[in-house]
Amino acid sequence: MLFRRTVLAGGCLVASSVAGCLSNGEPADETDGPNADDERRLISVSDGSTDIEAVRYGHVEMVGTVDEPETHEGPVVPIALSEDGTTAFRDALTELDGLENPEVIEIQLYAADELISSFGMSPGLADSIAASEWGGEFVTVTDSREEAETLHDSLTGQQ
Repeated sequence: MLFRRTVLAGGCLVASSVAGCLSNGEPADETDGPNADDERRLISVSDGSTDIEAVRYGHVEMVGTVDEPETHEGPVVPIALSEDGTTAFRDALTELDGLENPEVIEIQLYAADELISSFGMSPGLADSIAASEWGGEFVTVTDSREEAETLHDSLTGQQ
């Protein structure tokens, strides 16, 4: 089954294609994610009244290198979630009715136990998740190279 790569960006989540490549078509250098037992929060989802810690560091299987492609508004870090992480994210969104009403969802991204970004969810991603077309891959877009490096280093144990 072909899965869509997803861009986790300030303001929205945008679907793209071709796993293993950044949106500029260049291959991403990949490293293993953190230890599967790492319980630190990576992504929370909220509907304004309920917050759910959806994805933890241990759900990350792959971390790409920090890049600054011209196609994004900031530096990026590609990540891929495990099957458990993909399911946990989908379940959190389902619990908050986010697949039917993505406009009410706020996604919060954490690095080193600090909130580094918060943004809405695109209807396209909600549709992909609901149709089981999403394979758990994100390209996280940050506001600065420092934030991207903090996220990368935190996920790969270099911090």
